[in-house]
Amino acid sequence: KIKDLDNDLQYKIISATLDGQEQERNKISEVLHDNVSATLSSVGLHLSAFESSLTPEQRSDLKKTRALLKQAHDKVRDLSHELVPPLLVKFGLQFALKDLCENNTNSLIKFNYNSQLPKNKKFDHTFETKIYYFVSELFNNATKHSNATEVNLNLKQIDDTLQIIVSDNGKGFSTKDKQLGFGLTQIKARVKNMNGNVKLFSKPEEGTIITITVKE
Repeated sequence: KIKDLDNDLQYKIISATLDGQEQERNKISEVLHDNVSATLSSVGLHLSAFESSLTPEQRSDLKKTRALLKQAHDKVRDLSHELVPPLLVKFGLQFALKDLCENNTNSLIKFNYNSQLPKNKKFDHTFETKIYYFVSELFNNATKHSNATEVNLNLKQIDDTLQIIVSDNGKGFSTKDKQLGFGLTQIKARVKNMNGNVKLFSKPEEGTIITITVKE
């Protein structure tokens, strides 16, 4: 019982820490998008306002300044999008996960997306954000460690429960001999805190299947 309580406490600590990081990530993204990005755009407008009064030499300097300003603006935008994917905010989980599959696919590994959810189905934003980062972490694991050429993402809804299945055709491993990586440990902690569960199936040379089941 003491061991179980200790494990539960560790999972709760991990989940609370990640929830705090997620909240900070959202705040930083909002500041970058709403304040810093808007300020940089305003600076660009002010530069344009007095361009006609400059000498040719000054206009050349202004062109360089604009180029640097554009670089800064692009970096802020990219960082904001990395912290909180814009597709997730605007169109919801399904669009964001489909885009994630497309962006991760390359000549070495293909990510396939399949959803049995209604096309326009959306969940609470906080719930969708957590699911998105679960899948993103599983994709990272598959890319780095599985040696797979194909990864499948399947979404199903059973009553008020969402099921996420990520499977690959990689090298697999023995679940008896291998400890869970920190990324999967984080996922298990957060799913458990959501009153859900994670099931892992893997055997050497038979790939890996990870099933996450959580209530909306």
